[in-house]
Amino acid sequence: MIWWRTGDRNGATLTTGRMGQAFALVLGLFGVWSFASGGSYLGLVTMVLALILYQAAGAAVMQGVIGRRIQSITVADIMDREPVTIPAELTLLDAHDRFFTQHQWPWFAVVDPSRHFLGVLRQQRVESEIAAGRPALPVTDVLEDDMPVRIDEQAPLESLLGSEGLGRLGAMVAVDSDGVLQGVVTLAQVRQALNPAT
Repeated sequence: MIWWRTGDRNGATLTTGRMGQAFALVLGLFGVWSFASGGSYLGLVTMVLALILYQAAGAAVMQGVIGRRIQSITVADIMDREPVTIPAELTLLDAHDRFFTQHQWPWFAVVDPSRHFLGVLRQQRVESEIAAGRPALPVTDVLEDDMPVRIDEQAPLESLLGSEGLGRLGAMVAVDSDGVLQGVVTLAQVRQALNPAT
């Protein structure tokens, strides 16, 4: 109801969390009084219930605080604007020698000459194709273009939380409205943006 009245979801979460904490404290005091006055089992149960409720409300407060901190932050605000990418015209052997061996990363974004994002090239796939005697294959032949790693550079940071690509690969590829790669945002950058100390 607070969210509906104010239009501020994070503020509503923060307010209801604090209300929950206040209610838990009152409930806990009642439990202490009940237990102290008669040593009743009900008082002990009430104190335990108050503790659980306070912890749950505390999580809501933290969610509201974090939500307020990041509501105006976009992917573009925290991404690396000059990520290492693999040109689409390379062969698997070139990609292996010039990128995977040098940088020791498990995957790279592949782009065409206009920097349109084409897909993800993974080290494991490159090495298996080379071992199978196909080192001259173009990288575009083994791209994983259906992986959920693409995100709009203007998307809110909040949309990254829980995204499948960030969880699976540790980074997301940020593109503009034309699909041109603008940067890469990593799990470490997201964690830094969420850190209250920063």
